[in-house]
Amino acid sequence: MKLVYFFAIICFYFLNANIYAQTEQGISTRPKENQLKDKEEPKLDLPERRFLSLEKNGAVKRIRFYETQNIRFNLKNDPTNYYTVIQKVNKDNIMLMDVNMPLSEFERITVEYERFYPRLFEFATFIGGVGYFSLDMINNEFNMNSKSWQVPVSFLATAIIIRLIYPKKRNYKLNNQRYLKTIGY
Repeated sequence: MKLVYFFAIICFYFLNANIYAQTEQGISTRPKENQLKDKEEPKLDLPERRFLSLEKNGAVKRIRFYETQNIRFNLKNDPTNYYTVIQKVNKDNIMLMDVNMPLSEFERITVEYERFYPRLFEFATFIGGVGYFSLDMINNEFNMNSKSWQVPVSFLATAIIIRLIYPKKRNYKLNNQRYLKTIGY
């Protein structure tokens, strides 16, 4: 065991001998500040990147829209629903369909949510209700009584309730409380 410690100390000494020699001669092992400045890469002037944010007063949560992301919206005094790609986000406006649109022109934003687990559970309960109903009908030779309806109806009702609790789309009307804002990052 003593031999192992001896070899470990010898290896440690030989690996660090170069550092010990430099510090004894007064040579620093760390580069000085002026040496770092000479070797620094010049900073590139990149354009400022921004994203569009749907914010609510007093709330920390914000919904973000980035460039090349799809957005669904309505404009003021226009009943048409638009669905297009955000081409560029500037400080006071965004570019959509090759037109710079000021943020004050938007009336309503529709946000589409991608929720995996609620959709999966909704699909599973719907298929479970239909499957249970069909297997129960085949098993009972199409003689259904009131008790055989309870389980499939409860599965289907659960699927409908999940759809109502977790909608796929939500409309946000822009006003003094909800507003659009661009933020640089």
